[in-house]
Amino acid sequence: MSNQTRKLIELLRVGKSCNEICKILKLSNKQLYNNLTNIKNKGLLIFREYYDTGDITYQLVNEYSNIDYTTIIPSKNTDKIKVLVLSDLHFGNSNERLDLVYRAFNYCIKRGIHLIFCCGDLIDGTYSRGEQRITDPYEQVNYFLKNYPCDKNILTFGVGGDHDLSILTNFGQDFLQALYNYRHDCIVPSYNNALIKINNENIVLHHHIQKDVILDDSRINFIGHSHKYNVSYEKKDGVLNIKVPSISDINVQPYEVLPTVIETELEFSEKELKGVQLSQIYFGDKDYILNESYYDLTKDKTEKKLEKKVESIKREKKKS
Repeated sequence: MSNQTRKLIELLRVGKSCNEICKILKLSNKQLYNNLTNIKNKGLLIFREYYDTGDITYQLVNEYSNIDYTTIIPSKNTDKIKVLVLSDLHFGNSNERLDLVYRAFNYCIKRGIHLIFCCGDLIDGTYSRGEQRITDPYEQVNYFLKNYPCDKNILTFGVGGDHDLSILTNFGQDFLQALYNYRHDCIVPSYNNALIKINNENIVLHHHIQKDVILDDSRINFIGHSHKYNVSYEKKDGVLNIKVPSISDINVQPYEVLPTVIETELEFSEKELKGVQLSQIYFGDKDYILNESYYDLTKDKTEKKLEKKVESIKREKKKS
């Protein structure tokens, strides 16, 4: 074992964060990810925790965890969390917009946003609406790992889409496993649905795949695949469904849909989701706000609680 590996394991044991380890060992974040993958391949189990500041902490563990959701840990006394939401990057397609993806990262840096949600189709996979610049799935994955932006203070949480899944079903190559190994800043735990927990709330990132089902235990669903922006609020259930536009040019012709992203501000009160502010952003010669909307989730949640209480009283009366 090299001295650097020994020192790295010591830093993991005392709970140093990703950025702290990089500073102490004089490594880039990507270099650290590669070193941790080498350690993992030797059999050491490493559990990751993610923070709304964009940092990661690692823990060496002695048992396997079967957690099927990802938790983002808020800073103390934080009642507002900003997220930039985007979808359908289609890396490898001639209509990809790597320049806009970098603009999205720069926008996050300017606005103090540390979290990005991506709703699927990060790569173009084995089939395409347009022309593929990179047809080989292995090279597509390599291209994404190298070219998707990396910033030490920004984390991307995502879900695998139908194009991402196609290279697994057709070639036996799991794009999500490659991300897990080599891009710790890109957290994409599953295909179709990914559940994220912030405070006491669930958020679902969804992308259409055959036999499509959206998880039903969330108050906010960010939905990829349609390439178009649309918001619907199911008042009865208190669920906000947000269809997220593509950040590629894959829909510019013939539909004339601009590539945009959604800046989202989540407002919390005592760890419960209070409201959601949405702003559709277009990166042109400057950053344009195309439209804004705000959804107050407190009233409907109160109404829903009252409905449940009334139903409970009715059941008790029937029993008596």
